[in-house]
Amino acid sequence: MIGAWAVLSAVLVAQPALAVPTAVGDVSSSVSASLDASVADAAIVKAAPVVGFDPGNIISDALFYDSGAMSAAEIQTFLDQKIGSCQNGRCLNVLTVEFSDRARFVSQTTGQLVCDAIKGGRMRASEAIYRAQVACGISAKVILVTLQKEQGLVTSKAPTDWNLSAAMGASCPDNAPCDPAFSGTGPQIMKGTQQLKAYKATAFGRQPGVHFITYSPKAACAGQGTNVNVVNYATAALYNYTPYQPNPSALAAGFGEGDTCASYGNRNFYNYYTLWFGSTQNVDADRAPFGGYNIVVERGQITVQGWAIDPDEQTTALSVSLTVDGVANWGTFTANSSRPDVGAAYPAAGNNHGMNGVFEIDGGEHTVCVTVKNIGRGQDANFGCSTISVTTASPYGGTSAEAVPGGVRVTGWTLDTDTKDALAVHIYLDDSVSAHVANAYRPDVAKVFPGFGDFHGLDVTIPAAVGDHKVCAYGINVGRGSNALIGCHDVTVVAKGDPVGRMTAVAQAGGVRVTGWAHDPNDGSKSVGVHVYADGKAVASTTADLARTDLTDAYPGVGPNHGYDVSAKLPAGTKQVCTYGINIGLGTNALLSCTSVTVMSGSPFGGIDTTLESDGVRLRGWTIDPDTQEPIAVHVYIDGQAQAITANTSRPDVGRVYPGYGALHGIDALLNVSPGSHQLCAYGINVGAGSNNLLGCTNFVVPSRSPFGGTDVTVVPGGVQLRGWTIDPDVVEPIDVHVYVDGRAVAVLTANSPRPDVARAYPGYGPSHGIDAKISMPPGSHQICSYGINRGPGENALLACQSITTTN
Repeated sequence: MIGAWAVLSAVLVAQPALAVPTAVGDVSSSVSASLDASVADAAIVKAAPVVGFDPGNIISDALFYDSGAMSAAEIQTFLDQKIGSCQNGRCLNVLTVEFSDRARFVSQTTGQLVCDAIKGGRMRASEAIYRAQVACGISAKVILVTLQKEQGLVTSKAPTDWNLSAAMGASCPDNAPCDPAFSGTGPQIMKGTQQLKAYKATAFGRQPGVHFITYSPKAACAGQGTNVNVVNYATAALYNYTPYQPNPSALAAGFGEGDTCASYGNRNFYNYYTLWFGSTQNVDADRAPFGGYNIVVERGQITVQGWAIDPDEQTTALSVSLTVDGVANWGTFTANSSRPDVGAAYPAAGNNHGMNGVFEIDGGEHTVCVTVKNIGRGQDANFGCSTISVTTASPYGGTSAEAVPGGVRVTGWTLDTDTKDALAVHIYLDDSVSAHVANAYRPDVAKVFPGFGDFHGLDVTIPAAVGDHKVCAYGINVGRGSNALIGCHDVTVVAKGDPVGRMTAVAQAGGVRVTGWAHDPNDGSKSVGVHVYADGKAVASTTADLARTDLTDAYPGVGPNHGYDVSAKLPAGTKQVCTYGINIGLGTNALLSCTSVTVMSGSPFGGIDTTLESDGVRLRGWTIDPDTQEPIAVHVYIDGQAQAITANTSRPDVGRVYPGYGALHGIDALLNVSPGSHQLCAYGINVGAGSNNLLGCTNFVVPSRSPFGGTDVTVVPGGVQLRGWTIDPDVVEPIDVHVYVDGRAVAVLTANSPRPDVARAYPGYGPSHGIDAKISMPPGSHQICSYGINRGPGENALLACQSITTTN
């Protein structure tokens, strides 16, 4: 496909290179035609044979290249009907897609328009499909069917990331990965639609005529296919997009699977189109209205000119409907103006078939589609779509709105180019309206609109209650045009300018610590006073002037120095702590927050646990004395013998539970203890009120430091086989084993054979502690004893003694 990319890139103006891949996807794959239950249309009879499929005329040009086939609303309704309730929030009927602006593309080779300019952004999938239809002249029905036959998206209730990223199969050839430049539902819709149009508009790839069309891309199916007389551009485009035709087994299978050389892309296109939209061949297309149109654009107005005749009712003036920006029947008129030139060309029809529909329209970019209503046989005729740019005749302007104490301030400007006078402005605050005049001094506006003067500014303050409000301003039109919305804003008003803020209170030794922030909206540059109350009594005061950089994001313009941090002494017990912001200017002192805090006093509290280690016993835990934030002493008794430590290790978990006391209250000490059974008890040593408090007692056994293990012997020819294991608790390495026979040393071994079972029982020492050795000895009765040789504290240890009788 690299060569195809290079050729097509040379025939488009101001357009990225167009690859011409063979589109494949989960549903149209040449390998499988299976329909997943989550994407299957309920109307499908899977095994019913395909009827009426013509490989040379899959769909007519009129239906394929129909830029007015469906409105955006009709596309959305269709998707809602097909999908229903979405299971994962990513179905086409609820999906928001995004793509960049597309420039107008024209073929250098043919001079034909490929696609008109397309405005990008974020929008519903139905809107993206509509814009692609209008800009590229490819029917939305064709786009929908392609989305279905490629990835099953029109009926899928739970599309995957892959389904959405390769939605149209655009730039996804059979023999290479998809091009990541066009990944995503929005880019896929734009790219796939552009490709379908480009084949005709650029005269690239297969064109109408006789072509050999294969059945499958599989190597085993090479050469299988037939010559097909492709009679129109639409069918040629489908073969360029998916270059295979269904073989007889695929057609016989309906929506099911044929033999190994079957392909399904173009078969499924035909199946879905006829299932959803009826025949792929426009019935009585030659009986539809004919004619032409053009649009004359003026300031705030368009005039649709042209002519139209219905071949079945040549003397009847026809109804003309305009679809503007996807809104069907936006305007209608009758084509009954005198056009002697038309009457001369069609004498039987007469002169009165001219179009002259005049409509006021808002300024900006618009897409206008012209449809002439059919009479009798045939069908409504889509005369085409045009993208126009209109200069508004309605008032210009803009506003901003901000909350001020007790109301809303609206500022901005507006003028109507039909008058130099200051314009009336109506401002709606929720359901109430007030009238104003935009006559404030705005020399910047005069520079943009020379000749209209400097006095078109707006600066008004409107009273408003506390809460959320919708504020909308309208410039009142003079002359052509209509009243214009010049700004709509959501504003939250703070009543009377009372101070606002937040508070957090935590218990600490001897009282409470209160932190937070506060500011007065009347003057964000000043620091407000904060008063602290406990159970209704004033206990502290401060000024909110500490740095709180997080406030600049939430309240831009007030500055960061509005934080406070104050402590108050309180007796033990549960207290209701409240803070008040002291008002500046308009408003009153305001309650910032209240919370319940329990101030503690009395004896230490906490807990301990112990673990055995090679060097002794590890004591861990924590303790706090509620009368101090400092670490306290802990007395540890082992079998009645005391030693003192300090609970000052960092314990962030304790700090989170008791934030007023901090994290430095942890206990972590290694205590030397001799082998044997012991009892350890720890006491928190009291500070202030209360008494020393038992944190916990625990009993533990320190094992001997000497080697331990065991051996056994088995008589073998010429001696015995000694097996077993041993570990010295002071080391993880294998240790030596001395073997005595009848009291005489006969062997020094190393216990390093693998013993996974020993490792499972003593995971800290590993598996290399096994004994497995042959000891030679003469025939007769013997006593065999083995000893683990100590390393570090402890002593050599007897592992086992065993009496045996050996033979030759």
